[in-house]
Amino acid sequence: MQIVSSRMEHLLHALERAYARLGFEQATGTDEVFKQLVLARIIEPTSKFDAARVLEEAGAPATSYATVKRCLPGYGRPQWRERLAGACAAHSRLGTGDAGAL
Repeated sequence: MQIVSSRMEHLLHALERAYARLGFEQATGTDEVFKQLVLARIIEPTSKFDAARVLEEAGAPATSYATVKRCLPGYGRPQWRERLAGACAAHSRLGTGDAGAL
């Protein structure tokens, strides 16, 4: 089912603000591919392949599946996970969190 509504714009805007407020923009060095994967999976938990479809239905730009596959190895690195965990810790005030730039 394709979602066709101006309200999707509001959802995307809210999700993007939450993403930034959590510190993920800074922690990921504004990695657009990662952001798109996160937003797509919040909107509709689905495969990496289907993420582009979800974003396009929501009216957002989507990266190709080939680009997603090229980026995946970096997302599995300990440093990547540590930066995201640091951003979450800093946001929840569990610690200082080191969500520095890539």
